[in-house]
Amino acid sequence: MKFWIQKPPYGEVFVVLVKKVLYTGEHMSKKVLLCIIILFFGAGFIWWWGEQTQNQESTALSESGIEFGYQKATSTSKVSRIVAPDFTHTLSGASTSTRSAYEKVIARLRIYPNDTDSWIALGLYRKESDDYKGAEAAWNYASVLDPANPQPYDNLGVLYGYYLHNNTLAEQNYLKAIEKEPFATFHYLRAVEFYREVLKDSTKAHSIVEKGLKLMPQNSDLLALQAELK
Repeated sequence: MKFWIQKPPYGEVFVVLVKKVLYTGEHMSKKVLLCIIILFFGAGFIWWWGEQTQNQESTALSESGIEFGYQKATSTSKVSRIVAPDFTHTLSGASTSTRSAYEKVIARLRIYPNDTDSWIALGLYRKESDDYKGAEAAWNYASVLDPANPQPYDNLGVLYGYYLHNNTLAEQNYLKAIEKEPFATFHYLRAVEFYREVLKDSTKAHSIVEKGLKLMPQNSDLLALQAELK
């Protein structure tokens, strides 16, 4: 047992074994000796193959970003890990149909804990049941799982701007959504609503429309907003 735990060099073990066989079995037939050597090489190959397979699995797991229950923030930045939020608590005050749909999302997360769409859906159900902190945790985690996805940022913009009343984080997330999907008119419209309704800042509203028009100069929605803001 100690031999396999310490894993000494395979070549050294082979030499020692051959010497032992020759020493204790000088009258052993060549056929038997050959069988022993073949069995030894076979066992060595199986051990080597197991090591290679384990290394490949470890590499694939690391590259996927999943490591001991944590998730990489991005594949190119420094490794940054956060603990996944608890997704098992029940909704309070939700309808039967909403609870049923919510439980299906939880069931999926038990199987696929890194499914971004499920975390986004989880946040939506939590927000509908007035669990704003739970929604915030779900969407922040979704943004870590899929940093290129604009939806978590857009959802967080609404959550911070209209429910948690943190205007700084709201603006940051609205702008992040635009950065991730700059040709989606919807994100500009959301940001303009926030600037007009919450911040009461027509200058910023006009600026974000102009930013969109630089990329989409013929966009009818943005042109209409530009004329309205003048």
